[in-house]
Amino acid sequence: MPIANKPKYDWANVPAHINWIATYEYGDVAWGYVNKPCRKPNTGIWHESGGEWRHRIWLAPYKGHWTQSLEKRPLRGES
Repeated sequence: MPIANKPKYDWANVPAHINWIATYEYGDVAWGYVNKPCRKPNTGIWHESGGEWRHRIWLAPYKGHWTQSLEKRPLRGES
């Protein structure tokens, strides 16, 4: 049986309505989103087209390249 990939973020205390997390280019903060965000060209930030609602998540940001930081909430039992 294949080993599941470890999540990029600790989802344990993330509010239930947050479905996506991404880290901005500066790498100092992770943001939570209800809808899947996309990278905003030439800005180093993520943009949620479905209403612009964001929630700043106080957890360790992704340590890799920011463009690879987007993660969907794992299904129950995957985190």
